[in-house]
Order: sequence, then structure tokens, then C-alpha cells
Amino acid sequence: MAKKVVIFDLCGVLVKWNPRHAYKKRIRDKKRLEYFMTNVCSADFHLSYDEGRSLEKTIAEWQQRFPEYTTELAIFPEIRKDMFLGEIRGTVKIVKELQKQGVKVYLLSNCAHENIKLVEEFFPLYHAFDGAVFSGEAKAVKPKPEIFNYLLDRYQITKEDAVFIDDNPVNIAKAKELGLDSVTFSSPRKLRKELKKYGLL
Repeated sequence: MAKKVVIFDLCGVLVKWNPRHAYKKRIRDKKRLEYFMTNVCSADFHLSYDEGRSLEKTIAEWQQRFPEYTTELAIFPEIRKDMFLGEIRGTVKIVKELQKQGVKVYLLSNCAHENIKLVEEFFPLYHAFDGAVFSGEAKAVKPKPEIFNYLLDRYQITKEDAVFIDDNPVNIAKAKELGLDSVTFSSPRKLRKELKKYGLL
């Protein structure tokens, strides 16, 4: 039987998001930029405030850890808008096709409260989804089981009815471990092929 629900990750699947794009305009030295992106503005940095901590406290903590990058960290809030580079049109088209077929679509994203307004601004389709769970609200980030269960419980989604889409293999592995059929996103074309295996599109 065809799946009735598709759960989408946001950044990297539906929206292009790249902190490096914003910082390469501000840090001209390539070695300094590379160190900053790898060690300072890292996945751990983003996950820290995505999980519900205030961005202000996260920045202050990272400034203590990396005082030589105090200025670069201080401008993070004001340049976040430059990290959003538009929709991934092929995936957006897939979402609209699924909706026309009567499939429920949901968002599950590591996203802080401070970034939700930016999501609304740069991803207008957000309001057309049947529901969304952001990590800042759930107080847990992917791949923690709590955020997956938060979404399933909130919208009364049965695992057998759903398929989960994400570009991070770690998140995909956890979803499968929890019993969710899942697809690792690499391109809209490949996603379309994978969804057809579940009786969709």
C-alpha cells in the first residue's frame, strides 16, 4: 500500500542553507575562514542553539572558547539571512504533487526559535504543510529519538504510513532504527525515484 505521509527535513532538502556563503564575504583570509567554518561555526555550534538554548548564550559560550573569533561570532545573528539561498525547486515541486494526491506532508527540522521567522520569509510553502516540528520547540535535535516521537505523537502519525526524507545519513539511520521507512536525499530526481517505490508520485 502507498504511504499516506511524507516527513521532510528542511535545510538541504527543501531549502538551500549554507553558513559559509555568508561568512566568505566577511572573512577574506581563506585559512582563517576554513578554520572558522570547521571548528567554530561548526555542526556542534548550530546544534547547541537548535536544541532550545538561546542563540545569545550559545554565541557567548563560543566566544569564550574561541576569543580570536569574537567579532565573527557576534555578527552571526544579523547575517543569518544570507545563509538562506532559496528553495530547492525540484523538491518543492514534489511536495506540491504529493499534496495534490492527498498525501499529508510534514516538516521535521533542527531549527531554533530565532530562525522560524526566517523560514517563513525564505520558504513561503512552509504554511502549506500539514504540520511542522522544530527542534527548538521539541527541545531535542535530530538524531535524538525524542524529536521523532514528538512529531509522531503530536500529529498522530502511524510509522507504517510514513516515509522520512533527510540529507543527513545519521538522521536516516536513527529514523530506520525507530521503525520509519526513510530516504537519504541527494537530489530531487533521485528522491522522485525512491518515492515511487512507496507507491507515491
